[in-house]
Amino acid sequence: MFRYAAKRIVRGRWLFLSLFLSVALAATLFSGILQGADAVGAAILDQTLESAYVDIISSATDKNVTETHYFEIDEIFGKVDGVESVDHFIRWKVELRSSEINGTLEAVLLALPDDSSL
Repeated sequence: MFRYAAKRIVRGRWLFLSLFLSVALAATLFSGILQGADAVGAAILDQTLESAYVDIISSATDKNVTETHYFEIDEIFGKVDGVESVDHFIRWKVELRSSEINGTLEAVLLALPDDSSL
């Protein structure tokens, strides 16, 4: 089987060469497209992270959310010298039950204020 393939390559070397170059050019083209898309995605992510200034991240898993006054915390930190803006969000893991899904679905709920910069 390999002898037959080698014989066909030797006899039709120009056809083999054109096929090989076509495959090499196609692979180069598609890898260039993928590398370009990756570079654009990384640049957009870097730009987004640079525009979101975050200095303090606080997490309190055992805190009673109904008794926490987030806007008082915003006022306290907002008066500190050098703080440009204060923003908060609530992240909560929940299990959603649905009769259509026939089971539970784990989800993360995010609560953001309407005037949030995030």
